[in-house]
Amino acid sequence: MLHTTQGLHLVAACRNVLVPLDGSREAEAALGIGQWLARCFGAELHLVIADVRSIDRYWYVPYLKTVAGEALPAIPHWTDDRDVVGAIRATARDLDPCVVCIATHGRSRTAAVLGSTFAHLAITGDDPLVAIGPRPSLPVGPDARRTVVCLEPGPSTTLSERLVDRAAMWARAFGHSLTLVTAAHGDDKAVAEEEVERLARDPGLDDLAVDGLVLEGPGGPHVALPRHLADHPATFLATAPHGRTGAGRALLGSETARIIRHSPIPVLVVPPPPTHRWSTALAGRPGTPAAGRPGGG
Repeated sequence: MLHTTQGLHLVAACRNVLVPLDGSREAEAALGIGQWLARCFGAELHLVIADVRSIDRYWYVPYLKTVAGEALPAIPHWTDDRDVVGAIRATARDLDPCVVCIATHGRSRTAAVLGSTFAHLAITGDDPLVAIGPRPSLPVGPDARRTVVCLEPGPSTTLSERLVDRAAMWARAFGHSLTLVTAAHGDDKAVAEEEVERLARDPGLDDLAVDGLVLEGPGGPHVALPRHLADHPATFLATAPHGRTGAGRALLGSETARIIRHSPIPVLVVPPPPTHRWSTALAGRPGTPAAGRPGGG
């Protein structure tokens, strides 16, 4: 059975939304979604740049203040910490409860985010991240009030169940239905259908409208999902990285990376560790996102 999330109110835990920047236009792609999330949650928007050395401060500090003025109002943060991942985590801890919304394709001296900073955060963190690919959008209209969960083909695992559970928290907070999706081809399709339907019938999801779907065709979920989302709008796509850590670096699963790059909508990435700080932060705090709800214009 899935971990229970009955009575947990995600919006009450997300008092702050943090968007990491690095001075590039690519990283700034997360600003629009970060601003939208802040409106949905009634939260404050924060911006952070790490590894700002003394010689660069004359440029980065005014830049951050300028971007902050354009974005909401947003609250700027900067640090000379050369550990970019550590600096983002430290800022998020100071703002706890906080959700990090990060572009996965920013390129500057701080990193190519998908290959480094984002991968480290996604693999070694505790809380879900909102990942923004190259051309994200938020569909409007009632048909878009849906969270799609991308499951690995084959038998479900503890990680799959955790992914569904966390995605269900977002679906409840936003008033979404939940669609469990995987991709399979040939003889594997029957097994995939059985697993998806089993997860969709879990009693822990009885309060949600849930359906399961197996997308047929070779090439993996990153090929099939964009086609599905083009015909069936959604607001969030949820996935989990199947990476590993070692030698000081995090490796993001290649299929997860492709899903994020090809997704036309924001991707909720659920890290594999079992701990989840929102579980305690949420309990007993009422609230639902009223303003800016997906599909509401």
